Amino acid sequence: MRALREKLPDSIGLFITLLIGARIEIVASPKDDDVTRWSKFLDIGDATVLASAIAARPDYLVTGDRHFFSPQVAMRSGLRIVTPAQLLRIIA
Repeated sequence: MRALREKLPDSIGLFITLLIGARIEIVASPKDDDVTRWSKFLDIGDATVLASAIAARPDYLVTGDRHFFSPQVAMRSGLRIVTPAQLLRIIA
């Protein structure tokens, strides 16, 4: 919320509506091998997030962390990785 408040304050209402209507899914922790694979490109915390996202197969991985947008990660992961601002433009 802090990032939205700072960068896109007019979008907070839309974001809250999105969260209320979202189908939240909790997935199992990723396999160690998958985390290790992605830790070649990301720190261990981000590698864990990416491995979890790949296993969950979301429509979008939404992040402001620029590490996820590197070609090694974005193209190889097979995920549609977008910033919060990009997602708001997509769904608006």
